[in-house]
Amino acid sequence: MVFGFLKDWARDGNDVKEPIYLLEVGGGTGRCAYFMLKSLESLYMLTTESLPPIRYIWTDLPQKNVDFCASHPRFATFVQNETLDFARFDVEQDNELYLIHSKKLITTSSLTQPIIVIANYFFDSIPQDLFFFRNGQAFECQVSLEQPEPENTDSITESLTNLQLKYGYLRVETIDTGNHYKDQLLEEYQKQIATSHVLVPFVGFDFLERIRRFSQVGFMLLSADKGPCNLQELDGLDTPKLVTHGSFSLNVNYHAMGYLYELQQGKAHFPTHKQSHLNTVCLLMVPNADAFGETRQAYARYVDRFSPDDYFQLKKAFFRHLDHMDFHEILSFLRLSCNDPRLYVQCLPRLLKLSSELRDADKHTLFTLTEQVWDWYYDIGDQEDLAFLIGTLLYQMDFYEEAIEFYQKSLQKDGPLYYNMGICYYRLMKDEECLACMELSLGLDPESVDAKRIIHELERNDI
Repeated sequence: MVFGFLKDWARDGNDVKEPIYLLEVGGGTGRCAYFMLKSLESLYMLTTESLPPIRYIWTDLPQKNVDFCASHPRFATFVQNETLDFARFDVEQDNELYLIHSKKLITTSSLTQPIIVIANYFFDSIPQDLFFFRNGQAFECQVSLEQPEPENTDSITESLTNLQLKYGYLRVETIDTGNHYKDQLLEEYQKQIATSHVLVPFVGFDFLERIRRFSQVGFMLLSADKGPCNLQELDGLDTPKLVTHGSFSLNVNYHAMGYLYELQQGKAHFPTHKQSHLNTVCLLMVPNADAFGETRQAYARYVDRFSPDDYFQLKKAFFRHLDHMDFHEILSFLRLSCNDPRLYVQCLPRLLKLSSELRDADKHTLFTLTEQVWDWYYDIGDQEDLAFLIGTLLYQMDFYEEAIEFYQKSLQKDGPLYYNMGICYYRLMKDEECLACMELSLGLDPESVDAKRIIHELERNDI
């Protein structure tokens, strides 16, 4: 959809030399940014059209997240070619962006091109307003938190689980938020909703308005989260329930966002069918938004026809049958996932079981896919050591040199790693390298009978 938007913008006779900024908010680990940059890099390589360059700005509030991403080795090339920069950004307060690497300050009307906002699992974790509508009346809900009993736990997640919400209701005699568009939204809900508690993302709207002022021509928003997109889904709702996973999150009222911007001649793209869990939405607040055909077609293809929510549903079915799938069935789904490293890790036990039965051509196919998976791997301190796991798979397929390369990338550095690496050298008849690895393995694991046996064999052969 981002690439479609870039083509729409270029084809409308706009500037293709000045960069378009992509602003990711609540960027977290940086994994989304890495995937976005890799995807856009490949699309730019394939296109023959003249498109504006991009500048991807990753942002988040916690300084530890900023430090982690700004120093991540996967981002080094993108930073070096000035495709990527970082900023610490408070979405509730900040009116400017200071970019860490370029030292550039983005403020009101700094950008002559539109800004593209990426906000995944973002609006659900910032403050929202809650209203109760009944029989044409509106009530502002006042929410308080109570913890029924003192908790003797150091776990934040457990403490949050025990919190209880208490609600008070204040009748709204006259709707007057100080913003004409917000007033229209609440008046519409007051007329159209019979009885319901409705979350209204006014803080999110105010954030988008501040981002909008960075650009002289508007913005595009791409967002994925749980929450309703149409008015019918808002009726009959009880008080909202908190989802606790180390923090709070709530459903996102995407209908309100679309309504607020379509009042201002914007364009909202929502799914035409109900999604099971995850909605992916696109809001265009740029001149002549209805004419952005490439963006509309991309949304139809990648959301309406087969959405991320559809993929997640299919993935659940995939895992139910994974233990009985054959090699080609697994590879097809890995390709559908765009070589997702996390999915690959989950498939590895089955692939290891099947690897001994593969023909040489299939082994080469799996090796090629594995290289692509590694290229998309973004390490956030995962429990699984992907390099070690790949090395083990390649060893079992007799790709000894390639296995050694991945073992050398592994962070494991223990007895089993050096033993496996030594066996690869043994198979390649590189006895000196094998002996060095086996001695390292034995030093880390003195009880290793297999390492002792290989060392004894090599020494007997007078290495």
